[in-house]
Amino acid sequence: MKFIVTSSLAAIAIGLGVLFLTGPAASQSSGQSSAIEHSGSDKSLVSHPKELVELFTSQGCSSCPPADKFIASLADSPTTLALSFNVTYWDYLGWRDPFAQREFTRRQKDYAKSLGVGNVYTPQIVVNGSAHSNRFTRSQIMAASLPDNRPVFDLTTADSALYVKSSGETDMAGSNLTVIAYKPGLQKTPVSRGENRRRTLENYNVVTGVYPVNAETSYRLDLTGHEAGLAYALLASDPVTSEVLSITQIRPE
Repeated sequence: MKFIVTSSLAAIAIGLGVLFLTGPAASQSSGQSSAIEHSGSDKSLVSHPKELVELFTSQGCSSCPPADKFIASLADSPTTLALSFNVTYWDYLGWRDPFAQREFTRRQKDYAKSLGVGNVYTPQIVVNGSAHSNRFTRSQIMAASLPDNRPVFDLTTADSALYVKSSGETDMAGSNLTVIAYKPGLQKTPVSRGENRRRTLENYNVVTGVYPVNAETSYRLDLTGHEAGLAYALLASDPVTSEVLSITQIRPE
């Protein structure tokens, strides 16, 4: 099909000869892991994953379904947050991806700049904002875990709003903060045109919105008009390198 091939990988990126592999869920590690959960104001669960896996994908890309399945295979990992960002630049091939947004394409292009990638491509997996490839193994993702002393933020939902606050000595002004809204679980789409015609595609944790946080001490995101059942993640990243520093997730119970 079409790969716009990148020239190099950053940090832990692995050679492209490795196929998508899955294995047993990683054992629970110490520190702030996804297993540390507490109830929010509106019966939601808050956790602090240690690996962020962002898949840039498209339903118009015939090479993407294996990557989509790989993202879904991470669902049982208690420490990993895997998200699907559907991009727009393959829509012209005959199928308009219903989940694609230009904002997600811009996010991928921003990663291309920070990671030194010549061109964007699909499927592209970005791990913790610091490494990219079109394929990773599960063990390689687990090896990229964030340290236990990472920054911690508080997320709560109440009265149709999401609230972000610093926790302890964490300084909100020291990082780029972004709230990601997504549909938890699998979304199935019958495709009638394009390169994947006559297939039913499965996308996991489909992102629906990206919201930059412009605040130093606290932030309120109005959830009026958001569809029911969405989950949210707060990503803190280095303002220069885009490397992810911490992940806070809140999802319906």
